[in-house]
Amino acid sequence: MPVTIWHHTYIRTPAALLALALSIGCGEGTGSQNGLIIARVADVQITAADLDSFSQSIPTGMRRWLTPAEMRADLLESLIDKTVMLMEAEAETISEDSWFQDQFNTARRNRLLNDYRAHAIGSRVTATEEELQEHFLKTRRDRAIRFSGIMVGTLEEAEQIFEELAAGAEFHKIANERSLHRETGEKGGDAGGYKLRDQLTPALAAVLFELEVSELTEPLRMPFRGQTRWTLFKLTDEIPAPFDASAEYVREEVLSAKRAERSAEVLDSLHQVYPVEIVAGTRELMIQRFSDSVGGEVSFAAAEQALPLLRLGEASEIVLGRFVDEAFEMFIGANELADSSRVAVLLERAFIPSYLLQKAAEDSGLNSRPAFQSYLARRREELMLGALRRQEVDQHITASEEEAREFYEGHPKKFTSPETTVAVEIVVASDTLAQELKQQLQQGADAVGLAMEHTVRPGAKHHEGRINLNIYTQPFFQGVHAVARKLEIGEVGGPVRVPEGFSVFFVEDRLTELAPYNAESRRRAIAYLKIDRARRTYVSYVKGLRDRYPVEIFPEALQQMSARAAISAG
Repeated sequence: MPVTIWHHTYIRTPAALLALALSIGCGEGTGSQNGLIIARVADVQITAADLDSFSQSIPTGMRRWLTPAEMRADLLESLIDKTVMLMEAEAETISEDSWFQDQFNTARRNRLLNDYRAHAIGSRVTATEEELQEHFLKTRRDRAIRFSGIMVGTLEEAEQIFEELAAGAEFHKIANERSLHRETGEKGGDAGGYKLRDQLTPALAAVLFELEVSELTEPLRMPFRGQTRWTLFKLTDEIPAPFDASAEYVREEVLSAKRAERSAEVLDSLHQVYPVEIVAGTRELMIQRFSDSVGGEVSFAAAEQALPLLRLGEASEIVLGRFVDEAFEMFIGANELADSSRVAVLLERAFIPSYLLQKAAEDSGLNSRPAFQSYLARRREELMLGALRRQEVDQHITASEEEAREFYEGHPKKFTSPETTVAVEIVVASDTLAQELKQQLQQGADAVGLAMEHTVRPGAKHHEGRINLNIYTQPFFQGVHAVARKLEIGEVGGPVRVPEGFSVFFVEDRLTELAPYNAESRRRAIAYLKIDRARRTYVSYVKGLRDRYPVEIFPEALQQMSARAAISAG
């Protein structure tokens, strides 16, 4: 009889795991410090060991204003709150809540996959010094290069120039006369300075570092001033480069390639151990249902959810319900699940590899290891508490339109944007050009004009090169944001390496602004109100649970614990 692997069966936690999740009062005996009973919640004892363990989960730095004894007393109150909530969560069978199930299953799956990848792939991949040196030489990082370029408007002109150069024409003369890139054209095309491979964009480096000195590239298509241009490059010189200058890039590329190779080997072997069979009838049923939905919701009967979609060997099945649940968790839309070719790709490249790795991890015993079970117990507790709060508190909190407007008018600071640095940015492909543009900006050149002429950042010209740098946009401009926030208005920053090339920028202004009352600020006002009300309601809710589950604290035992801790510390 095959074992059905279904998404929601994971939350049927064995008694041992439940005991671990609620392992309050499991000290070493009342005669020891760890077994010292300091409180009791209903019929559950809390020991000094429980409090020590709980305190280790509190981030360093919290409650710094308290004495050690006060901190223990405060932590004990928090541990009691946690205990009564876990008891209530068990009594309310929170483990049957769909939100809890989805979150717990996802956490279990992700941890299991991470552990198996670390065990079967990451721990098996190393790079020797010989391999690193070999890759260093293979990728031509043992040299820094100097090059020149000629940029023209059409492929036909670029090909004509290529033929002229091949016939002996002087590169620097043609660059000076015909290159549209005047900053380098006036220097005979010289890009200036010697560049390491990792100082160029990957696409350009892949071409230039294959050249020998005096060799030309074929015409390369490149964006310039918002238009397509064609460029010919010539390698003019090279000098030796030390390994240390690119060691980090070399190591990561070697290890990444080895991890990919090892992953392929592992998956190939797992396909042999667990031959995969796609149940065509179930797959077609699913595709047909989503095709017929035309944007509406799709539901499957319980019997349909239990239909096998995949078989891994002879003993395991992945049922339709699990696949659909996990697809939605990954934000895969109904339109994709209605497309047979897309479903085939998803199965082959994402789901089947994941299922095989999970099956192998379980069969290897990783899911039985104490570290994994301990993680599940902690995560289960966290999610049980979260689900209980959602069910008993959060879903009952409301805020009206009138209250939202009143909150907005009474708390203007909450609707004022964080300090925003407005900068005019110019992104170019080469560090040399970026340095030249920085000098021009420092000498008073028009930042907007230079941005409109040179920047290659997508969409930037719609805003005349201006970017707003604040805590919300930081992830999109990480390097630029870190530098710009330290500059004064009127100063110039960069070059900063960004994915598109190199960024230089002129700090134009700093401002804060009160948001108007619109749909977004209304949404934020309601959120503020709900958060505050939920917090106060939550405190009252937990206080009520203490009445339902009688709490008894033993002050003398707590003092004894503090005294022993002081002696140990002394």
